[in-house]
Amino acid sequence: MSSGLVMLLTAVIVRTYNEAIQAAENVATKDPLTGALNRRTLIENIELESERVTRYGQTCSIIMIDLDNFKTLNDKLGHGIGDEMLVNFVKLVQQYTRKNDKLFRLGGDEFMLLIPGMDARTAETFIARIQNLVPSQLSVDSVALGMSFGVCEVTADTAIEQLLELADQALYQNKAKRKEQKI
Repeated sequence: MSSGLVMLLTAVIVRTYNEAIQAAENVATKDPLTGALNRRTLIENIELESERVTRYGQTCSIIMIDLDNFKTLNDKLGHGIGDEMLVNFVKLVQQYTRKNDKLFRLGGDEFMLLIPGMDARTAETFIARIQNLVPSQLSVDSVALGMSFGVCEVTADTAIEQLLELADQALYQNKAKRKEQKI
């Protein structure tokens, strides 16, 4: 009887230990509000995809995302509603992405999507569909969020920092183009 009790206690200890490790990994890699991956894991994941692009000739794109009107939403309706919209945005993106696509929250209302196996042109078409859904899916009272994005294809000979800068530049071009169209 005592060996059975020892086995049971051991099983409970091992399960508790594994749950604690999983919880620690989540805290270290995920944004606590939205559940998206955090900035800390971004570079590591881009480096892994860059290695795949280099070694196997695969394609991969990164998409920098910024939510438009987010400051207005926070100012008019409060940060609680803003937080709710961020959570809903992540859920919306996750509905349309594949399991191996990864969404990172960079901070505030800025995100990055890493899409293995997708070239820049296809990634632009893909993210434009989500961009069109955002205002209808993420609106409260008189404030509807919008979404601007910048796409950059991961290439074998481009440094990670340069890829991020290119995606950021493309984001600002998209944002400027969207503002021009509203005028």
